[in-house]
Amino acid sequence: MLKKIFSWFMCIVFIFNCSLLAFASSYELENELSSVTLKVKRTLGISDEFSNFDSSINDYTVYRNWTLKWSNPDTNITVTADMNGKIYCYNKYSNNTSYVYKNNSSFSPIFTKDAFNNSKKIAIDFLNKVLDKNESVSFYNFDNKLETNLPDTYYFSGVIKINDLDSPFNFSISVNSSSLEVTSFNRRGFDVSYVDYIPDSSPKINAEYAKSKLCETCSFKAEYALDYNSSSKIAKLYYLPSINQNYYVDAITGELINKSSLYSDEPINENDTVLLTDARGNSKNLLNETIELSEMELSNIEKLRDVLDKEEIDSVMKSKQELGLLKYSLSKISYSTIKDSDDIYCNLTYCSSDDLDSLGLTNKVKDNLIIYKYIKANAKNGDIISISTSYPYYNKEDSDKSFSKKKYHNDFLKKYEKSCFSKSKLYQKSSLSINTNRESFIYAQKRNGYFFPANNLSITINKYTGFVDSFYKTWDDSIKFEDNKYIITLEDAKELFFDSCDFVLSYINIPSKITENVDLYKKIGYNYLNKLNLSYTLKNPDNIYRIHAKTGELIGNSTYNKNQFIYKDIANCPEKEKILILAEHGIGFEHNRFNANKQLTQLDVLVFFVNALGYSFDVSSLNLNEYNSLYSIAYNNNFIKPSEKNPSKIISREELLKIMLSASEYSSVANLKNIFKCDFADSNNINPDLLGFVCVAKSLGIITGDSNNNFRPNDVATRLDACRVLYNFMLANSRR
Repeated sequence: MLKKIFSWFMCIVFIFNCSLLAFASSYELENELSSVTLKVKRTLGISDEFSNFDSSINDYTVYRNWTLKWSNPDTNITVTADMNGKIYCYNKYSNNTSYVYKNNSSFSPIFTKDAFNNSKKIAIDFLNKVLDKNESVSFYNFDNKLETNLPDTYYFSGVIKINDLDSPFNFSISVNSSSLEVTSFNRRGFDVSYVDYIPDSSPKINAEYAKSKLCETCSFKAEYALDYNSSSKIAKLYYLPSINQNYYVDAITGELINKSSLYSDEPINENDTVLLTDARGNSKNLLNETIELSEMELSNIEKLRDVLDKEEIDSVMKSKQELGLLKYSLSKISYSTIKDSDDIYCNLTYCSSDDLDSLGLTNKVKDNLIIYKYIKANAKNGDIISISTSYPYYNKEDSDKSFSKKKYHNDFLKKYEKSCFSKSKLYQKSSLSINTNRESFIYAQKRNGYFFPANNLSITINKYTGFVDSFYKTWDDSIKFEDNKYIITLEDAKELFFDSCDFVLSYINIPSKITENVDLYKKIGYNYLNKLNLSYTLKNPDNIYRIHAKTGELIGNSTYNKNQFIYKDIANCPEKEKILILAEHGIGFEHNRFNANKQLTQLDVLVFFVNALGYSFDVSSLNLNEYNSLYSIAYNNNFIKPSEKNPSKIISREELLKIMLSASEYSSVANLKNIFKCDFADSNNINPDLLGFVCVAKSLGIITGDSNNNFRPNDVATRLDACRVLYNFMLANSRR
């Protein structure tokens, strides 16, 4: 496979229509440097104000690039360009820049959209200078302020488009919003191995034809699975799509091609699954206590009373012929008690340097061929919980034994996991070749004719001996199963899925066999070259990974533009302008609706305020990980305390201010007692503990009274109220 041997800042593209470069003479290098330097200066507008200029050349036999450096006491500029003066890297550093580092420990969002837009315009102007005529860019959705200790720096990245089509190449660029100067630029993805560079951009086949071909490469299966976002133990029936990303349709020939097949010297094995388990446990010695023990400690220690001792447990393990332990010695044993359980686990380590059969050897080929087996078992009856085996590295070419016809995995499961095994069927089988030859089997529970892979028995055998190498059980008998009545058909599920997919015409990278100058390329580490190919590929933009078999619901991880909320319900909203300005800064509740008059819950307000920190949560589509992350961020930023967690709690107007200002630098002042006097007409209705927050908010201009000078502190807050107070708070911060 093609070896990537150059770092990103050296990677360029060049035209291979000409012959390979010979080592250049000093005269040629001098002329080339003069030409490259002049082109770079003209492209970037570099003046003659610099007092120092240095250059260096990187000659990689098949191409060269130049590093040019200009400097004076105030500024340093470094550029990497190819032999034709095309720019691939740019960095500018000002020595006399004095940064004012801001304290970001408190919640103090400000309006930065103008600075952001101005910086993006500077980036676009720079890109127009360094891109070829047939190149343009598409910015990624997550353009955002650069997360570094340098203030006022915006970072943009995206795809370089060729002939208005996406390519495998991308870029990054950063702009200082104060000086409105580009501080860095990089092209990435270009490599010296590209041949014939840019092919024709006009397809000979249409997207519908490509779609029909690409759909054939997707597989679907129906299985039971638990809902990731729910703690419910009800398994639902889903259709699970699988996309093979290696496939593309050549837009000129219409041929469906698996990219992996183009590496003709490498076997394709798309179905191998490596399953390794490790049953090593932590020992806990409770037998040597000499100090006075409590009742709780005594109760725990008494659990060890009926455990099997070392000789007994060793005898039990070796009696299980499926494990093949007769040539092994028990080298380590530990016992561990389990909280809130009478069970005691025993962790055993076996080792052997004589088990040559498991390595497929007749004679020892070298010393230190030690095999380790780790077994976790019930210490009172010897029931096995898990097994794993660790083999030494050796040259498998020395193996001279044939594979055993006897396989003990079924015997093991029937004997020791009879109940679970009776509910299971073979779900997956694969070969493993890590240090020795093994075969892995996964048996999963089958219910109503469909697999439920979450309940499974996984077992691996050694192919030379047939003995069990590893075993692991994941099983929960409390799971309930949704019935399989009135489910949609597989064809309907496919149609729903493919309707959510994009069939994209773009340039992709494919391997190209080297046919000329083979020896030269091999010397510098290449077996294949790269080639751009005009192709159709299948994209799954919303990352759909499940289709509910009863309802047809598409379940995925949609990716939204964090700086864009598209609302369809604010046309008549009195604060429409404020809502849109906040949305431009990536602040909102849901990505497609605002629901201005909806009562504000604790979950709503945390999503809103946390998004103001630069995150991108959608209150309508939080999965469990996002939900936990949201609250973790809220605690760390002092919006609420862990003891106050109550997602469905309805928030009052005074509580809204308290949540927001608790995270700000005004928190310590707002928490002071008996120093505030409030002139709202209904100030007597304000909770005394929250009076400071209301007064601080009023003094900052965050809130005002109504026509009767009432604040209405106990009224339920709405999403529109949250919009108003955050907008006014950000406005106050921006004016400071």
